[in-house]
Amino acid sequence: MNPNERTIVNGGGLAGLAAAATLAEAGRLVTVLAKG
Repeated sequence: MNPNERTIVNGGGLAGLAAAATLAEAGRLVTVLAKG
């Protein structure tokens, strides 16, 4: 997790957590597609 993501989570509460989770999921999907 980079400092920007940590700041978003700390400052945004649930909204920040949701955004971070969405980014993480998107990254995971990209990784799966790249390997596939």
